[in-house]
Order: sequence, then C-alpha cells, then structure tokens
Amino acid sequence: MINLQRSIRVRTFKTEATVAVGRDRPEFLAVARLAADLRHPIGGRDIARELLGNLPEQVGWRVLERALALGLLEREGHRGPATLSDSGRTMLEHGAVLVPEEGVWRFYLVEDALVSSPLVHVRRLDADHAKAERDRLYKRGRGDRPEPGRRPPRALTDMERILLRSVTDGSGFEVRDLGERGEEGPSGELVVSLQWTPGQAPRVWLRGRLPSEEGGRAESVDMALPIPAGLEVLSYDDVWFALVSSAAGVRQEHLMDWQQRAGALVLPTNMERWPTAVRRSFMTDLQVPAVSVGEIGQFDTTRLEGVPLVAESDAAAQQWAEWLLWDGISAYVVPSDIDRARHAVRGQFPLHRPNLPDANELLRRARSAPQDRTARFILAPADLGLWS
Repeated sequence: MINLQRSIRVRTFKTEATVAVGRDRPEFLAVARLAADLRHPIGGRDIARELLGNLPEQVGWRVLERALALGLLEREGHRGPATLSDSGRTMLEHGAVLVPEEGVWRFYLVEDALVSSPLVHVRRLDADHAKAERDRLYKRGRGDRPEPGRRPPRALTDMERILLRSVTDGSGFEVRDLGERGEEGPSGELVVSLQWTPGQAPRVWLRGRLPSEEGGRAESVDMALPIPAGLEVLSYDDVWFALVSSAAGVRQEHLMDWQQRAGALVLPTNMERWPTAVRRSFMTDLQVPAVSVGEIGQFDTTRLEGVPLVAESDAAAQQWAEWLLWDGISAYVVPSDIDRARHAVRGQFPLHRPNLPDANELLRRARSAPQDRTARFILAPADLGLWS
C-alpha cells in the first residue's frame, strides 16, 4: 500500500452571511420524495391527500410553498404545481434539508490539490459572540471613521450556492449570501493523506483539529474526502514509479521498461546492496524522501513496503543465483538434493537463465573452504561415501 501525507494550512474568515445548513426535517423530505415518486408536478391537493391525512387542500399548498422556499421544489411562474429540483434531489440523497440561517459565521478554508473544495467547514457564532464579532467587522481609523474590513477571499466567494459537506461530521451546508466585508480569524494545520492499495481506488483523508480562538473549542477532523481531479489522471503505477525512482535513484523510464518486461511493478537491482533477508525474499521496504508526485504535489518522507526486486542483468542474476544455491544448503545433502535445489533456484529468475554449478562443482568449493558454514553439510556426507 502507498501511504503519503503532508500538512496543509487552514485559515478562517468571519463575516455576516446566510448559510443553509443540513437539518433533520423528515416532513419536508417526504414532500420531495412524493415529487420524486409521482414524477409529475405536484400541488396542494397531492400533498394533503398523500401526506397530511386529507387535511384541507389549502394546508397542502402552504407546505408546498415552504418546500419551494427551502429549494426542495421548483416551478415556472409564481403559482401552481411544482417539481423536484436538482437541489431537492441532492437533499433526498443525503437525507437532510438545507435550512437557511442568518448570522455571523466562521468559514474554514484550505488550498490543496487533494482537497476538492477549499471550504471545508462553517460554524455559526453564538449570539453573544456574534454581536462582538459583528462589532469587530469594521476597524476604526482616525476620527473614529469606520474603515471596512477585508473582502471575503476568492476561495470562499467561489463556493456560493454549492452544496458542500463539513469535514467534522459530514453534514451538508450551502453558502447562500456573503457579507461584503469580514475579518481573518485564527489559522492552523491539518494533515491530508493519500492511501492507495493496488487494484483499488485511492482514498484521501483529512485529519487533525480545526483552529479556534484561545480557549475556544477545537473541532476534530477525521473524514474521507472525494477523489480530486488531480488523482483521476494518475494511476497507482504512476505514483509507485515516482516513489521508487526517488528512493532508489532509478529513472522512472527504466522502471516502466522493466514493468513491461516483467509484467509487474519491480525494482531492478543487484544483490550486493541488500542484506541477507532481502536477498532471500526478493522483497524490500524503501525509505522514500520528500517527493513531488505529478499534479498532486509534494509529500513528506514515507515508507513504501513490499517492493519486489529482480536482477538487473544476466550477470547480476548469475551472481545472485549462485549465492542463493550455496546459502540454501542448511542441512546434510547428497547430489540429488543439489539437483532439486538448482531447479528451485532457477525458478526464482524467470527473466534470466543462470548457469548454476552442479554437485561436483559444489563439492570442490566445499573442499577449498572447509571452514565455511555450508561446506560441512556437503563434506560430511561426501566423506561417508554418499556422493559417489
């Protein structure tokens, strides 16, 4: 699995605004469901008959007008039946009604290639706090003449009238109207991470705590995010190539060539740079330095586990295979055992044809270095006449 992460800055902006917040309003969702099920414009009579127990039609029309005001329904003109709106269809999917609320709000903004929406959370300030914040939205200059605060940032104004989800609890919200001026608030950091398993879709997570005033409540974040556009143009292989290239000092083009040759993601190498356990398993973990990956930016140092290794040349394969054959002798053997071991070692090099020493060659090697750990497993049975 690929695990990447980095810290990203969170900034806040306070201003008067109207924000529609997702609320549990099943009575209005029922109206939207009725419109979706009937698939034709509905009127007060439909609502009264189907949802209100045959109350007067006038009551049904009042409910319809409220559903229109909430954006669940839409119609042409000022009177008459209405149909399910796109916004209403979205609210049905999410199981919440967006209810507009006016007040002073704090908006939480991030800018990162892995975060599709820069507006990740909103919080309405309580009544007492809201009055204090409202008073602070204008700074006073000379002669007590009011000096306007800052304009809302572009990243915020671009998010008006778009249904978004909070990264604290997944609740929906929509910015309907922003004040012309506001004030920057506290800033902080979150951690965005990318997790990617071969054969599966990538997962993006945002974690940490949102910034707050000194002594204020810091809301926690632990939320999966939608897949951003930058990831759609990358494959798992693309990211793997970038990480292994940075960690092993091998050109990405070279890794791609070997992928075509081996039919899998592999790191071509020789055995000399690896410890015994890696030589035996043909698998290693790589420490990856901070690296930039395509359009999704730079990430912190990470560890890539389970990287498959292959011999980078026929000569490297020959040396590696001979080492494996000798290293694999860990008990008393006879020539037939050696033949089976040679076959098994050759099978570990499907991309090469190493020419392995036979039993007689191994016996000569053992006699030339009798103190070698492996030599005794050959010499002892040979001295007993089992190699004749």
